[in-house]
Amino acid sequence: MDHVGVVRVFSAAAFVWIVAAAIGGTTLESVNAGTTEDGGNKLVVYYPGDLLLGGLLPIHTEYNETTGVCTKIGELDGIIPTEAVLYLLDEINRAGILSFKLGFIAFDTCDSHSFTLEQALHFIHSHVQGEANSGKPSKDCKAKQGALSAGSTTDVFDVHKVVGLVTGLSSSVTISLAQLTRLFQLPQISFLSTSPLLSDKRRYDYFFRTVPSDVNQVRAIVEILKFYEWNHISIVYADDEYGNRALHELEQLSGTANLCFAAKLKIPVDTNPQNTFSKTYDQMVEKLVQAKTEVVILFSDVKFLGWFFNAIQRHRTRQATIEPSKRETNDFILIGSDAWGGREGAEETISEYPEITEGLITVQLNTRELGQFAEHYINLVPSEAVCGRNPFYCKMWRECREKEERMKEPFRRRSSRGHRERRSLGGPCMLKDSFAGFAAETVSFLNIDNLRDAIYAYVYALKNMHVAKCGATHAGLCDAMRTVKGSELKLFLSNVSFEEPDGSIFRFHDGTDGQPRYTIMNMHRHSNQTDGSGQNRWVEVGKYTQDADLKSTLVLNKTATRYREDHPAYPVQTPCKPKCNPAANQVQSLRAETSCCWKCVKCEAWQYPNDQKCLDCPPGSVANFSAFLKYPIPPSSFSISVNICVPFQATFLDYTSLYAIPVLAFSAAGILASLLSAWVMLLHRDTPIVKAAGREHLSLLLLGVISSYAMNFVILWQPSSWSCIVVRLIGVCYAVCNSTVLIKIARIYRIFNTKESRKTQKLKYISPTSQIALTGGFVFVEFVIVAVWMAFDWPGVLQLHPNHLETELVCSDLHNLKLLSGLCYPLMLLFPMAYFAFRTRTCPAAFAEARHTGYGIYLTFINVLTFVLIFIGNNSVRIRVLTVCIGLCLNASVILVSTFFTKAYIILFRPHKNSKDCIMNSSRSLGKYANGGSATAADAGATQAVHCAACKALLSDALNGAVSLPRPRSNPDLTPQKDQKKFEGEKLLTRSRTCIYRNGHSIALSPTRHIL
Repeated sequence: MDHVGVVRVFSAAAFVWIVAAAIGGTTLESVNAGTTEDGGNKLVVYYPGDLLLGGLLPIHTEYNETTGVCTKIGELDGIIPTEAVLYLLDEINRAGILSFKLGFIAFDTCDSHSFTLEQALHFIHSHVQGEANSGKPSKDCKAKQGALSAGSTTDVFDVHKVVGLVTGLSSSVTISLAQLTRLFQLPQISFLSTSPLLSDKRRYDYFFRTVPSDVNQVRAIVEILKFYEWNHISIVYADDEYGNRALHELEQLSGTANLCFAAKLKIPVDTNPQNTFSKTYDQMVEKLVQAKTEVVILFSDVKFLGWFFNAIQRHRTRQATIEPSKRETNDFILIGSDAWGGREGAEETISEYPEITEGLITVQLNTRELGQFAEHYINLVPSEAVCGRNPFYCKMWRECREKEERMKEPFRRRSSRGHRERRSLGGPCMLKDSFAGFAAETVSFLNIDNLRDAIYAYVYALKNMHVAKCGATHAGLCDAMRTVKGSELKLFLSNVSFEEPDGSIFRFHDGTDGQPRYTIMNMHRHSNQTDGSGQNRWVEVGKYTQDADLKSTLVLNKTATRYREDHPAYPVQTPCKPKCNPAANQVQSLRAETSCCWKCVKCEAWQYPNDQKCLDCPPGSVANFSAFLKYPIPPSSFSISVNICVPFQATFLDYTSLYAIPVLAFSAAGILASLLSAWVMLLHRDTPIVKAAGREHLSLLLLGVISSYAMNFVILWQPSSWSCIVVRLIGVCYAVCNSTVLIKIARIYRIFNTKESRKTQKLKYISPTSQIALTGGFVFVEFVIVAVWMAFDWPGVLQLHPNHLETELVCSDLHNLKLLSGLCYPLMLLFPMAYFAFRTRTCPAAFAEARHTGYGIYLTFINVLTFVLIFIGNNSVRIRVLTVCIGLCLNASVILVSTFFTKAYIILFRPHKNSKDCIMNSSRSLGKYANGGSATAADAGATQAVHCAACKALLSDALNGAVSLPRPRSNPDLTPQKDQKKFEGEKLLTRSRTCIYRNGHSIALSPTRHIL
């Protein structure tokens, strides 16, 4: 219910309370505000009684909101149910089921939402008045009622005795009415509203119905689909609460019933279907044809489906013109909802489209043969008594007779042309004017049985209340029953039960709804053998029931169902699931253009078909039939079975890989350069530059450099147990190089940075033997780490699967971050190496290799940091392996260039600098670094002592202004001091403890002072 409806309901409720407070009598003046009139009289159905049931029925089917006039009387939805109530009350009062007389008063709703609520105000007002008077009718009411006959054309009625309502309204109107009557505790029983929303006892606790919820109707349709094994379906539904709710419930049940929707077509709801363009309906039919569906479920009002059938008819005509051999579109298997049974316009639609509706299966609310009432209604003729209590019947009679006078030719039902003529002229105005037997059959298929249950539910609830309040032997109404409270009657209705004509017991399902019982109807066509024409008739073919445990029972007479007169059996549904060939690696898959039809699709090479799925083979394998085409695997390795997976050959980075060739070439060049450097160092091993560098250190460094280059050949070898063990020794390569450089740079630092207090003492652990021992100790730590690591985690070969069609072999250390655990120690040596390199940046020229070594250490630091981050941040095995290889190459190359290439350059291209004098004398003062363990340092100390006095004298004269010293250069060209005659007094040593002039004068200075 929308916001406007809610406001309208509560506005009406407020209005009722105001009127009830203003009026003090118990009579209702001007019962009808004036739309259903007959000659100026307000028409009301009235059946007198001690207590009254109120009725709201759509006696007229059209209502003009502007003029407020009701037009076009509806016989099926209004007149027949009204007459049925009167017939049932006659039956009840004659049988004496109650100890008092039960009456009835009904108002016309004109099938209008707003007008229904206006008419309902009369009952609510009388209900409020009756409770206020506590069952004591006024004298004025008694006087007027005594003067009345059982007629209905009057403005004065005593309606304060209304105890409950009986309604036959649509679900949307009933929802609004149920909210209104709940405010005033007025019970309501509907024999027509089927919306699932009305099952909410919390919101609609005064609402009851003798029909089941639409949820059960959908379950009945699903059972029919399962019975015929129809799972490829489409649905055409109205865009309203009825259609949308049905679609929702059908979707909820589709999973368990294995249903598949080919199309879901929504019919726009409009007060006039002509406002919806014919193109919309034509498009809906085209979609049904394109979906290749055969079973179509219809959930819509008949007036909308008429236009839909018209679109099918147009499509069929075009199809016959263009492609006569193509199947006709009327071959749809139609399954309709309860909107087809006993509704205004249903028979006209069926008659106008007999070929389309033939074979229609519909789920109707439960029906029983009510032969006596059908006979009563067919034989009913206007009389004073009939018109007195049901004036609407007499009004319809007069209008029909007037229409018959205007009809120039008799009613015909024998051809489609006759159907169209009947539709244009209005057809037979009353059922009694139809063919013999048709009227009685139509009445039997109406919801009269559910209406009967509604009346009898009130009867037995009032009977039980009368026994409880007045006693079983009390005749008539006692004082306690003169005003029936809705809250009390509701309790009796919730627990009411009674026996029906077929012997079954009626009770409200879940205390609110009717029992889920449906009648399955089938539309048969009966042809006339004379001219070939015929008529369609409903035939009962089955029943559907549901117990309290929601267990469904469908009883369907398959032999009684008929699809076509010339083809009784329903066609077997064309399978929309083709059989796929597993040997071709195919499975079924839904088509993209539909949600139901399937197609055969080929599985991937690494998959094999299993039912409707492509299952993946184990990693590193493919389905055998695909492998023949894509992979060079011997046929003997395949199985004869089509669903067996076979492994394919694994790949790895080897010497033929495009990525490995540059790395291996660079490594080979590095080994060759290392061997050449070793050869040069070996030939010139007795030269000062080689001896000053330390031959033992050079040998260890060459060993580490060559092992680093050679390790790449092992890493890029086919992974195996032995190669993976060797790969784990990568850290040893780094340890040899870094340990040797660290010991060497630390030795230089100790020699040239001895404190003043220890200048005269001999330094320890700077001899070649000590240096080799220290280096070996540092390398041994790495061997211990590797040994412990192997004890807990033995290296092995891993098979990795970067995708379904690749398997890579790699050593376990190169796949994850475990490799870093063996590199942590040698990489940590970079920090003390960087420290000593920084501290020895100002060493003498003879030890300029300290600066070169420092540059190499800095580059190594950056190199290691970069490649470690790349290794950690990438998951690709190939990239990680190449990162390790390139890191080894660059580390070895930095050492090779900074240590060996610089010395080889001097040896080969600057031999004049490779002398003892150049190496030892072209330096800053060595006095501070002298020690007894080095003859070269002792000579330097002696030279310093000779010139110390001259330097001090020259400095004294310079400070006194006696001599002028030249400005020193930043990088003086130092020459041996023994060639004093070649010095010309040009340069001054700066930033040194001793300044030496070429004229032979030298002055001992602080290392941080400069002479200007």
